[in-house]
Amino acid sequence: MALTAHLVMPQGHASDADLDAMTEALRTQFKIQHATLQIELGTTQHACALA
Repeated sequence: MALTAHLVMPQGHASDADLDAMTEALRTQFKIQHATLQIELGTTQHACALA
């Protein structure tokens, strides 16, 4: 199973260790083997076209 997500992180981008922890949690808790996480600061008003 795969997941693509936008993460709004106003305080800045996650470190590599944070991304590793997030993908590990997705793998162990939800059996998601491949995650693509797009990190945004949330400084614009654009909406996701898929929402």
